[in-house]
Amino acid sequence: MDQTSLLLLVLLGVWMLVLFVGLPFLQARRQRRLITQLSHGDSVVVLGGVLGKVHRVDGSIVEVEIAPKVRVRCLPSAISRASSR
Repeated sequence: MDQTSLLLLVLLGVWMLVLFVGLPFLQARRQRRLITQLSHGDSVVVLGGVLGKVHRVDGSIVEVEIAPKVRVRCLPSAISRASSR
């Protein structure tokens, strides 16, 4: 095995390490930040694909209004996306 192919193999190994260790860590950190920044009136998407607005954040429960006077309670980890419109 020559030096070029050994270098490519090492670079591929480092890239795989970053891909499988670094990305899940960054996604988890982004999800925690999203949950801590939730506030009343934020538009959110629940993991089931349900769209709604945050009505109340109460510690470990988020109340999301999905239609006028229709509210569902969900865990903060079930919120996949948010925008503060």
